[in-house]
Amino acid sequence: MHLIAYISESLIPQGREDFEIEQIIESATAFNAAHDVTGVLFYRRRQFMQILEGDIKTLRALMNSITADRRHKNVQILADVVITNRDYTDWSMKLFNLETPRSFTEIDLQAVVDSFKRSRIPSSNSFLSFYETIMNETLPGKT
Repeated sequence: MHLIAYISESLIPQGREDFEIEQIIESATAFNAAHDVTGVLFYRRRQFMQILEGDIKTLRALMNSITADRRHKNVQILADVVITNRDYTDWSMKLFNLETPRSFTEIDLQAVVDSFKRSRIPSSNSFLSFYETIMNETLPGKT
């Protein structure tokens, strides 16, 4: 089992984000379900962060496709590691659009926050920025 996490910058024209992200989620969900890939996709301030879990060969091929996608640029790998267990077993692809907090539940968000606490993703400024956003801006009761 393997985990790859990356960040990238969106090239989606403003005003088309919701439509394009929905297209990404629909195709990712279908592909991932057929290829035993699980994960989450975050969108915030014109940036993506995605965490993928699955077979190494499948993830490498998927990353080639993701890197070539014209809807984003500057793909930076945050983690590329062997794992023993999945954190996102129930999600072939879960979207956390942090621009639209009501698009996901507090329970789902807490599950991701808990996985970050156990995370195998090395500390990096980009990862920590997303983590801080989740903790400070999105969880109810945080400011």
